[in-house]
Amino acid sequence: MNHDHSTGWSMGRMGLIMLLCCLVPLAALVILPALGLSLGSFGPLLIVVLCPLLMVAMMWAMKPTSPKK
Repeated sequence: MNHDHSTGWSMGRMGLIMLLCCLVPLAALVILPALGLSLGSFGPLLIVVLCPLLMVAMMWAMKPTSPKK
């Protein structure tokens, strides 16, 4: 296998972070109402939109660094 490790991120670590980026908002969507906390009318939408926003932030944070000269 040929893996590019120029970002310093291992494939397992990237997979875990990708999983967390969507599971945390989805878990909040289920857990907060179960705890009796009101999400309001836009709360569920904001939590669902949080998933792609976290993915974009993760991709930006993991972008390859330019080689030093």
